[in-house]
Amino acid sequence: MPNLPKTIPPVSLAVAAVILRDTPAYLNDLIAKEIYPCAPHTTAGKRRVLDEVDVLGLRVFSHLAGSNTCSNQREAGKMACSVVHWMRRPMPAGSALHRVVFPTNWSYPHGVPVYKAEDGTLVGCDGEPPKEEEAYEGRSATTVYVSLSLKDIRCIFREKIEDGTLFIPSVDVVKVSDASGSEAE
Repeated sequence: MPNLPKTIPPVSLAVAAVILRDTPAYLNDLIAKEIYPCAPHTTAGKRRVLDEVDVLGLRVFSHLAGSNTCSNQREAGKMACSVVHWMRRPMPAGSALHRVVFPTNWSYPHGVPVYKAEDGTLVGCDGEPPKEEEAYEGRSATTVYVSLSLKDIRCIFREKIEDGTLFIPSVDVVKVSDASGSEAE
């Protein structure tokens, strides 16, 4: 058994589809139709390479689109891309993105990030305690728990390597094993 990475290294869309329990064709369709507009760009004939944050964004999209949380897939795509946005921004020192709150009145179109410090306390992007959801003047809010989604995709990634669905032939290369035992990217 290879020494498994703690995070998901850059992967192809085919590998991301395995992690997300989806098909590459479905993911390509979402990206081509700009339903999920923040996927990494590529050119004709080149593989689309996704990093861990990109896979996380697609996981959040799948959850939002499939849970009746959003009115349509484009809204789910917008919210998932906001999560990607916050994951790529500098975070308060010693913290990680824990959740993003989306007030229903869209007073904060990119959502409001809430970080978890190493000691377990929650902080806003200003380093202060986060506001209660009622403070955003919406009747309710949709909350995306980023830390749980990240844990999920990392766990599935490791499971798929352990069960042989994915394999790592060399450093930072992950491939999909097909039923015949050959490999696909």
